[in-house]
Amino acid sequence: MGRSAKFTKRPSKEAKARSKIAQSNAKPLPPPRSPSPPPQTEAGGDVDKGKKRRKLMRAKVDKVGEIDDRRWARWIYRSALK
Repeated sequence: MGRSAKFTKRPSKEAKARSKIAQSNAKPLPPPRSPSPPPQTEAGGDVDKGKKRRKLMRAKVDKVGEIDDRRWARWIYRSALK
């Protein structure tokens, strides 16, 4: 093996593992995250209830006839899938 071959030689698996460990030890650990407070709705209830409430409010804004048409169309679509 010539002298220049030493420079182009790939490192062994052990050498790679050692260098990875050294790199991870050189990096400082990130500061621990503070726990975030649980999300609450206006009423202070569960998040799921808030989502349902928002969905109902959106439906109330629409015209009543459009809601019935959508429900009917959804029922027809689902029954066709069965």
